[in-house]
Amino acid sequence: MAYIRIIKRYKKRYEIRFGIYSPQRLAFTEDISANGLFIRTANITPVGTRILIDLILPNSDTVSIEGVVRWARNPPQTTTMADKCGMGVEIKLFIAGEASYRKHIAELNSRESKLMSNHVRFISAP
Repeated sequence: MAYIRIIKRYKKRYEIRFGIYSPQRLAFTEDISANGLFIRTANITPVGTRILIDLILPNSDTVSIEGVVRWARNPPQTTTMADKCGMGVEIKLFIAGEASYRKHIAELNSRESKLMSNHVRFISAP
């Protein structure tokens, strides 16, 4: 049975550091949501592994997260497809910065709702 995602994801490129024992490896997000994020990296961690993540928000707040790798796309043999690799991580625990993260997600949702509202008004105008 196919998995249906109902949580809204936002395409955002934020700097992160991640690792199993400490967040040492540098990478970037491809998208984020209230429950997880996709990390674009060639340094794939096995599915099911708990990792620590430090995420830098646009306002410079650092959010420290413990997450679990739910799926991974390994780096291809050719470098021309290297941008397609990374891993999906489910957030399990906020170590620090939960309020900042939740506020940021709410702001992204609000911005998108306003854009959609304006778009609907434009389309339905006589």
